[in-house]
Amino acid sequence: MTDGDDPAPAAPKPPPAKTGLAAKIRETVGRWSVARMVGRFLTYSAVLILLLYLLVPWAVRTLGDLPYDCCAGRFFNPEREGLISITSPQLFTRERLVNQRLDESAWIDRRIKAVDTLLEKQRFSTYSQVAVTKETLLAALETDETVESNIDAPDAMESFGELRIEPYNEFKRANSYRRLLVQEKFQSVLDDAHDTSSNTLQRLNFDLTITPARQRSTSVATVSLTLEQPKDPEWILQKYGELLFDVREELQDIAHRTISDRQKIYDVNTESSYALNAKTAELLRRELEQSVTDDVDVRTEIEALKESANEQYLGRLFSRFRQHLLSVGKDPAIGLALVKVFFPESEQWSDDMIGPLLDACSVGPTSIWALLPPNSTNSVNYLKLEEVHETFQKLKGAPIHSNVEERSKSMLRVALSESFFKASCPPSPEKLTQAAMIELLGKSYLEKQQKLDDWKVHCTIKKLNIARRSDTDAKQILDQSEEFKLIDDYFRKCNAVLNEVRAASRSAGLVLLVKAELENKPVDTAGRLRRIDDYFSISTESCDWQSCQLIVRTKSEQYRVAKRLAQNESAADDGRGKKDRKSAEEIEIDKRALMIGRQEALRLFSELSCFASARSYTVYPREGIGQNVHEKTSRDWSLLSWFGQNQVEGSSSVEQARITQSVPILGIGDIGNRDGRISERRPSECGADFVTLLNSLRMEVDLTSVLSKALNDSKDTLSEKLSDDWKKDMRCLLNKATDAIGDVELFEKTAQTCYQKSSDTIDQPGDEKVKDFDLSALTMVVRFLRERSTTISWIVFPKDEGLWGVRHVAQNIPLSAIVSLPSWWPGLQVVSETCWQRPKRMRVYSDRSLCPEPESPEKPVRRARVETSQLLPLPNGVEDVLSKLGFFLIRYPYIDRQGTENIVLESGREATLRLTGKRLWKNPKVRLGEQWSSEIEVLPDMRGILAKFECLDPLAPGDGKKMVHRETGLTELAGAEADRTSDIGFDADPRERTSDSTRYSELRSARVWTSEGNTQDVSVTVRAFRPRYVVYRQAERPCWEKGKGPDNRSQGGN
Repeated sequence: MTDGDDPAPAAPKPPPAKTGLAAKIRETVGRWSVARMVGRFLTYSAVLILLLYLLVPWAVRTLGDLPYDCCAGRFFNPEREGLISITSPQLFTRERLVNQRLDESAWIDRRIKAVDTLLEKQRFSTYSQVAVTKETLLAALETDETVESNIDAPDAMESFGELRIEPYNEFKRANSYRRLLVQEKFQSVLDDAHDTSSNTLQRLNFDLTITPARQRSTSVATVSLTLEQPKDPEWILQKYGELLFDVREELQDIAHRTISDRQKIYDVNTESSYALNAKTAELLRRELEQSVTDDVDVRTEIEALKESANEQYLGRLFSRFRQHLLSVGKDPAIGLALVKVFFPESEQWSDDMIGPLLDACSVGPTSIWALLPPNSTNSVNYLKLEEVHETFQKLKGAPIHSNVEERSKSMLRVALSESFFKASCPPSPEKLTQAAMIELLGKSYLEKQQKLDDWKVHCTIKKLNIARRSDTDAKQILDQSEEFKLIDDYFRKCNAVLNEVRAASRSAGLVLLVKAELENKPVDTAGRLRRIDDYFSISTESCDWQSCQLIVRTKSEQYRVAKRLAQNESAADDGRGKKDRKSAEEIEIDKRALMIGRQEALRLFSELSCFASARSYTVYPREGIGQNVHEKTSRDWSLLSWFGQNQVEGSSSVEQARITQSVPILGIGDIGNRDGRISERRPSECGADFVTLLNSLRMEVDLTSVLSKALNDSKDTLSEKLSDDWKKDMRCLLNKATDAIGDVELFEKTAQTCYQKSSDTIDQPGDEKVKDFDLSALTMVVRFLRERSTTISWIVFPKDEGLWGVRHVAQNIPLSAIVSLPSWWPGLQVVSETCWQRPKRMRVYSDRSLCPEPESPEKPVRRARVETSQLLPLPNGVEDVLSKLGFFLIRYPYIDRQGTENIVLESGREATLRLTGKRLWKNPKVRLGEQWSSEIEVLPDMRGILAKFECLDPLAPGDGKKMVHRETGLTELAGAEADRTSDIGFDADPRERTSDSTRYSELRSARVWTSEGNTQDVSVTVRAFRPRYVVYRQAERPCWEKGKGPDNRSQGGN
């Protein structure tokens, strides 16, 4: 075998494959192409970037704040977070706030009614849907303008209706909107609940400024405002001393108003049914029995006064009736002739005349024709009246008729039939008796104060009646005094004297009656045995035969007046020593009066504080401040035209406004007791011990001495009535206040130890004797025990910006709060606390404030909060003070009668009714006749309201007649058309038009309803609508024919 025949060598065997994970990866990658490798790299890179995009923000947001939240916040420095400042509050007065609430309530009522109206008409829809529908229809109409319509107009309108939303969605949106309005209405109604508890609502506006130092900080800015009474004891004594004088003026006003009300008992023309209630009548009898001497025959005197009052009533009725007769007809001669018909012999009353008039008083206005005496039409005086009337018609130039005499007689009868007279009813026997008792009470009192002249004693009603009977009796009276020479001289002088004496007696009697009512008014609060004369001095020392007034003074004023009077009555002593002694006495009197006044102020503060309550009611914003965003969107679509098959390309731009939450801020009201750390404070500061001390208190005695003796001497009479725990607490608190020497903050810190329990029974707080203290220290203790405050807070969060966290921005935020405070508070201490807080470390602290006390007091650099305080005066009211003291002199709203006698309105127009009085502003509603007012406005001094009527209802209609509403019924007057078609009468005599406008009217009763009750009725004259102008031969029409104003009769029940 040659070399060429040798076999070829075998191929080398491949190395054995590796079986590990790395080998598999290398083998897989080795088979990839370049393009595939690039794609895989990009995919994995995108996934990695996405993970980093999600994890890095989370790490930044979570781990970045970790140092500030760990280690009990040791690394968190709030002073490096930025600046938080809040401005001084702006105060809205009660009158402005009440008017704003009334306007809002009326506006909500109109919106609710508008929603109901739209739902009934199936026209409720949103603005954007209305805009889209309108523009779509217009585009379709413009496109098919040249195309002949093959669909009727009703079909077009039907197609237009198909663009509306579904009824279910429409109702759902309307119901949601309506429920929101109703909720706002309930919010307004809840406001009034605070007014009924002697609290008043105050609105405070603030401006909050935040300037962050770290924009990416997750810390929150917190603001807490604590509203409380100032703690300065001297401020309390001064302001409540001023409040005491305001209450005195209020009581003086109530006394004058009560006297004015009691004077109605002498009014014989109106309100004849007026009489004193049973309690007042019994009090009057008791006062009269104690005042009148034994030699006075009370029953005889009362009967004589009743007879005189009845004669006075008849005399006034006769005078009014005579004046009415003289006004009948258009010629004075007719009136004089008519007077002769009724009084043929002399102008004196007759039984035939008195009977019909008194019978007519209960029926209502009666025509003169019906009041003519029997058979008077056949008398000579009536024939003369016909002659005078006929003569007047001829002189007037009346048209000549065939039978002038008969026509004149007929016109006279018509005139007498259309002239109506309403007689006032006679006073009731009860009213006459009470009026006589009041007059006799005043006369008896004045005779004790100052005797009348000898000759004036003979001028009495009884002797005047005797003198009128016969000349013999008159001469016997003349012989008793040399002052009277003739009978005429006796009547002339005595009539003048008697009028003066009776007027003075009535005035003094009313003053004495009201004084007795006030002094005997018992307190209506259980446990307190005080009367109103324990707080104020009510005197009648200025009463004489010329005038009599009721004077109300505080105890300090009464002490000064009494001491000065006693000083003036002392024997006069000439010389300088007397002058110096008098000066020293005056100084001592002033010091003593000042001490009494300060004690009165402290007592008023301590009593009122027992019933005080303060709370925050509405905080704005609650859930952030909205930002108005105006958007404009557009879209195109194609629709088949309603008038053909043409396609229409239309564009519709829809503009709408929406609200976005741009500032995440949360408002919070009260969250707990302000002094929660003193959880063991006993609620006995207004309990039985305080009431016992109050009932034993006398303003003329030094209160500090009395209380010091009661606390130190266990055998003292007052000390035996007080509990040991109360005395123990008071000793400790008074000692702490004395040691503080006027430092309120130091006292409040040390006073907490008085309520701490100690295991050592020897060193219990309060076991020591009380130190000498002054009234200022006692006021400080009372203020500490009467803590009343409310706190409102806001939390401002950083704005969330999505994935990369949050961001703080510099901003100015308007804040507002409505708080319920006692109406008598003279001022308000506003304590503001601002701080930066970590969200994870926020918790409910023992204090109401969201800003805690510094956790490291030894490091003042890191202050957790910044606290400021400012004093804000309040427009305090005094009308609720007497009721809180337990003296409910006036429990209900009332209207001043002065100025309400001649209120005249005209139907068919807008009308405003002004009603003055007190307690009318608490959720008022006014009803005039059968119509409710459409709007209410409170007067600036809170002593009246304006009731506005959008369209005053027409007069009660009749069949071609006017229905004139009277106090006792309805009377039809013939000869006029209905109110809505009243004749203009431009060609008539202007005097006749004026007469018609006064003829056709009706009386409507106006009444005010409030949350405390309703007032008495006030009569308002409503005249028929009369046009005031003519345009193009068209007279002015009433508002009910112009479609103005809703029917307000459905706004309330009868």
